[in-house]
Amino acid sequence: MEWSTVVGLLTAVVAVAGSVLSGWLSQRAVRTSNREAWEHQKLLRQLELNAHRDKDRDSELRQVYVEFNAAARHYLARLKDLYHEMESVDVNLLKALENVDTVKAEYRHKYAIAQMLVPDSVLPHVRATNRQLGYIYGPLAAAIRSAGATTLDHGKLRATINQTWDELATLRTEMRRDLGTSAA
Repeated sequence: MEWSTVVGLLTAVVAVAGSVLSGWLSQRAVRTSNREAWEHQKLLRQLELNAHRDKDRDSELRQVYVEFNAAARHYLARLKDLYHEMESVDVNLLKALENVDTVKAEYRHKYAIAQMLVPDSVLPHVRATNRQLGYIYGPLAAAIRSAGATTLDHGKLRATINQTWDELATLRTEMRRDLGTSAA
């Protein structure tokens, strides 16, 4: 066999192998590119899903904060009203206490929800507010139910009411900070 024939055959074999290999490499590159694009799309979908979950959680937390704050303020206002009603002769204090108990039940429901959902940074303030409200309710209810047999320390009760308003302000500040709506 002549040398030119061998070179020609080798050139043909290399050309065919190159064409086959080129096609295979192109397909491999396309598959790799498609897989990378699919993984990128999957990552984008996951990030979008996480963003929606975070937005939903923030919205839910904001709702819990608003409802707890409103319930606590309403309960404290009714306790303060009850305290002032105790000085009036014309008020049925047991009926007034029943009205406070209705407000208290709504507040307790909001408190139970808040205990489960608020973050650890805000929870101590929620608990402090709850304790303060109990420090007001307990003596008032005892005095009313005992028909005056239990005496009130009016100075201490007024101070506790004022402290509770302050605690509510602190709680709102912490809630706003947690939601990112406060400059503090």
